[in-house]
Amino acid sequence: MKASLSKLAYPSESKLSEEQRLAIRDEANAMTTHAFRNSPIESLHAGIVPYTETGDYTDVRVVTPKGEIPWNELSRINNNEMKELMIRASESLAGLLLLKAEAPDAFDMVAAVHRMAYARNWDRTLPEPPAELVQWAASLAVEIQESHDGSDRT
Repeated sequence: MKASLSKLAYPSESKLSEEQRLAIRDEANAMTTHAFRNSPIESLHAGIVPYTETGDYTDVRVVTPKGEIPWNELSRINNNEMKELMIRASESLAGLLLLKAEAPDAFDMVAAVHRMAYARNWDRTLPEPPAELVQWAASLAVEIQESHDGSDRT
């Protein structure tokens, strides 16, 4: 398995047409809106946005019992909130992927509604192919495999 993982690579040139690439981005935009709209992120997004005169929030500080924290250094989400957000997004995406596999026409309709309602003005371009992502995943998979090779699996 290690040898096959280390040889994984992303194609140097896309085999997709520009229309197919745009469709992928449209689908990703729609899935993102579905995963995050009306999710726990909405309650994190709610509230008062601090006023800044500089525009970059370098003039904003949060006062705590232990002192001030510059706004740009402040964590705005705790580990439990992040976990809840990621689980909810994963559940939502899994539901969409099931719909796509089992009822493609219904998926296309849901995706179109999300695009029109929420992502109509979003960027449609795709980033460069994620070759580094494939390399990272392959090397991490090898590390995980090596760390489990000597472990007891009873």
